Amino acid sequence: MVPLHVEAVVFDLDGTLLDSREAFIHQNLDILKEFGHLEATLNDAVELLGMSPTQILSKMGVSESQHKRYIAKIDASYIDHYMKKYTKPFPGIIQCLEKLKKAGIAIGVATNTTREILEQSLRWTGMDSLVDATVCADGTIKEKPEPDMIIEVLKKLDVSAENAIYVGDTELDVVAAKNAGISSFITVSGGIGKLDVIMALKPDALLPTAAWLCRTVNFAHQL
Repeated sequence: MVPLHVEAVVFDLDGTLLDSREAFIHQNLDILKEFGHLEATLNDAVELLGMSPTQILSKMGVSESQHKRYIAKIDASYIDHYMKKYTKPFPGIIQCLEKLKKAGIAIGVATNTTREILEQSLRWTGMDSLVDATVCADGTIKEKPEPDMIIEVLKKLDVSAENAIYVGDTELDVVAAKNAGISSFITVSGGIGKLDVIMALKPDALLPTAAWLCRTVNFAHQL
């Protein structure tokens, strides 16, 4: 069910606001090789897309006591190299965010990435001034597909789930949105989700990209 009057839009970050697919594929491949998977391929790296650094490290068999040290290293390499070389906003998304802000619609971000990467990515792409509230994988909240991040960012925005939309790009986003009681819009171009799995979960709407949100009938009258 899509709300008739939208007060807030909560976005996922990577694959939704940012085209960072190539950045994370190349970084994931390097991580796999660093942890001894010397024969790893790009397809193996793709399988890690959407996972948080904590989830990737756990998959690599790294003990939880070592996570903090490795995450700092992963974040630094992403920011210094992969982000600057590969990451960019999806076409039209900054203009869409500007339209939402002009219409008085609050903007939030809920992402499984770390605080350092979130803040640096928003700053690098010029989106930091357009976002009102963020929640990320900072070790204090359950990550998606749990609904906690979406619920928390809505709390920060002081908007109920009934008057908000969540935009993501994976099956994790659909599950998290449904469990948070918020309408789910899923992008199908440039993201990392598996379309057949996403369709089976029945999101409220599909979008070519997140920028198409500003063309939707349900709140076009507000823009």
